[in-house]
Amino acid sequence: MLSASDHFTERDVEVRYVTLDGPRTITAAFGTRLRADHRWAPEEADLLVVPGGGYARPEAPGVRAEIRRGALPRALAAARRPGLTIAALRPA
Repeated sequence: MLSASDHFTERDVEVRYVTLDGPRTITAAFGTRLRADHRWAPEEADLLVVPGGGYARPEAPGVRAEIRRGALPRALAAARRPGLTIAALRPA
């Protein structure tokens, strides 16, 4: 969905998948794999979207595990600045 957003506006839209740990493959809560090819650079972003997942099983990878690890909450707090929107997706 995010990658398709460039087709619905005349503005240039660049979608980057990033991790705090640098480029790598991420395994989501139910096994989906996603390649993050960019470094964490919130100063270059207009929008940061933190995906949800990992709530159903405490031992599963996902945002719950990242919150428990502690680095993600600290990085998001440090990224806050005027003009940056931080959004989170969480299952209903």
